[in-house]
Parts: sequence; C-alpha cells; structure tokens
Amino acid sequence: MKSSVTSLLMVFCVLFSSVPNMGQSCTCAPRQPSGNTTCERGQIAVCGVDGDGVCAGRCVGVISAATSERELRGEETSRKLAEKSGVTPDDTVSLDDKVIQLEGKVNTYENALRDRGFAPTAWPVVGKLGSGFGGRRNPFDDTGFEFHSGQDIEAAWGAPVVSGAAGKVSFVGWQNGYGQLVVVDHGGSLTTRYGHLSHIDVELDQTVSRGQLLGKVGSTGRSTGPQLHYEVRINDRVVNPLPYLLTSSTN
Repeated sequence: MKSSVTSLLMVFCVLFSSVPNMGQSCTCAPRQPSGNTTCERGQIAVCGVDGDGVCAGRCVGVISAATSERELRGEETSRKLAEKSGVTPDDTVSLDDKVIQLEGKVNTYENALRDRGFAPTAWPVVGKLGSGFGGRRNPFDDTGFEFHSGQDIEAAWGAPVVSGAAGKVSFVGWQNGYGQLVVVDHGGSLTTRYGHLSHIDVELDQTVSRGQLLGKVGSTGRSTGPQLHYEVRINDRVVNPLPYLLTSSTN
C-alpha cells in the first residue's frame, strides 16, 4: 500500500511539473480549472498562478499507480512462466504465420516427391468421382455418420486399375472393408491403396512404374457397386487424395 501511495504521489509531481507557467500553486475546483472548462472522467484540474498573476490550469489524465503496478506484475509473471515453459520470442509467431510456414513445407515436400516420381501423378482408373474423403452418411442404411478414408471412383466392372506413381508393392490380398487390395510404397513415407478389386495383377515386393497395371475394378469388401477405393497415406496417416487427383493426368 505504501509503495502504491508513493507511486501515485510521483505521478502527481510529474503532472504538476508538466503544466507550463505554474510556478506557484493556487486553488481551483477539482474538475474545473476555469469557468468554462470541465474535466472529463478520469481527469483532474491542475492549477497554478500564471505570469499575469491569474489562477489558471488545465485538465490532465490521472494514471492509477495501483493499476500500473498490477499490470507490471502481470507482465513479469507472464515472462517468468514463458521462461519456465521454454517459450522463446520465436514461439510468439502468430497462428496464421505458422500455418503459412507449414503449408510451405508441405508444398516443398510434395514437389520433391513429384520430381522424383514418388507422388501420384496418374489417375488410377478412368471413371467418375464417387464418395469422397472425410465424414459421410453410412451408404448402406443411411443411418449415422462414418469417416471415409479415401476417394471412391465409380468405373465399369473389370476396368484396368494402374499405379499412380512408381514404387514397390507392399501388400496384396484381402483386407476387411477394402476387399481385394493392393498397396504400393512410393518411398518418402508415401503409400497408395487400391481397394474393392475384382482381380489382382501384381505380386508382393514387385517393382511397378507409373501407370502400370495393378488389377481390375470390382466390388469386393464393403462396397456398394463397381468402384475403386483410392487412398493416399503419408507416414501411414490418411490424407485427402483429391488434390493429387486434380493435378494428375489419365495417361
């Protein structure tokens, strides 16, 4: 309390010293330095005798010493907490800036994969886009919602399914939900999956090139009709394959 009073007195001293030609004090109303001037809320009248011997003054804002001290203590506490948690000035970058930086890194990564022929740049089958990546209604009974991990492409039964990029076959066979499935590892932690096949034309550990035949369209597994379930994974986590399809060609 004593420090707050001392700080407040110091503030008043600064305010009085900032009023020009006020070498000698005089009395005026607390919030009315002159007859036609009234101070606003948060201000007081500072008065003194001017060079002509007239009591005059002006309105000045009052800074609450207690409030200032609380703010300073809050800033100091925040600084100490930041130091203890290991936060540095670089960590104060805005969320928007971090998103931009992350998108830039992802784009650089994808461009590098494309340059090396690893990223999918070929449509796996000629057909029409069906159920997309993300949340959707249960396609079998239309009750409830579920997560769809890939992009369905509706196509004729037996249509050729090709690899979106060069790689090595890491799985062939049956898997729940996918039915007859082929998985191609393209390197750089990127894989593609081709599900619901009616026939598989490659073997495990076989090296394949971009556009090479993997199998044929079917409706095996959890499928509503002839279609290809196309899936892209990075570090074994599913990502939306649509951006890859939109920048891919059909040959």
